[in-house]
Amino acid sequence: MKIIIAKNEHEFDQIAAWKIIGQILSKPDSVIGLSTGQTTMNMHKIVSDIYQANAFPTSEVRIFNVDELTNLPRTYAGSCYAMIKTQICNNLNIPEEHFIMPPTMSEDFVQECRNFDSALEQAGGADLQMLGIGWNGHIGINQPGTPFESTTWVSPMDPIFEARVRKEINVDENHPLGGLTLGIQNIMHI
Repeated sequence: MKIIIAKNEHEFDQIAAWKIIGQILSKPDSVIGLSTGQTTMNMHKIVSDIYQANAFPTSEVRIFNVDELTNLPRTYAGSCYAMIKTQICNNLNIPEEHFIMPPTMSEDFVQECRNFDSALEQAGGADLQMLGIGWNGHIGINQPGTPFESTTWVSPMDPIFEARVRKEINVDENHPLGGLTLGIQNIMHI
């Protein structure tokens, strides 16, 4: 493992963006895992801005997100699908069929976890995974205390985040929300 310490958040975003671009340039059919949230939003913008100024090949790149909110429409601007699609996939002209994401709605999320794992395996696994660490230490939607041996599953949301989502989309407190997320074990094996 190589640890890089940046002077500030802007330098971090620049370094991380160039890691993504470097991966694509060195392997045009890379499988790249991204994350959403405050930690990663600016790095996605930098990658997009560089691509807009100096396009590089992206037609073979496959993108996935480490997690997705459950029981909300994909059109919700806060869904991981919507954020990654608008923040980076659309800007880099990543074909829809190269965007690997679990659904936000399903009758069987246990099966969707298996389907997500299978889709990533069929893609050859991640060549690069970018992660953010949430305000309370969550990685993906794995909240603090998630067992290290956890694999892809539907995790409860952080209560503060869940309250914000419910308010934003006016969802009743009895409507179940969660997040389909790669488990800690999956993330450690990338």
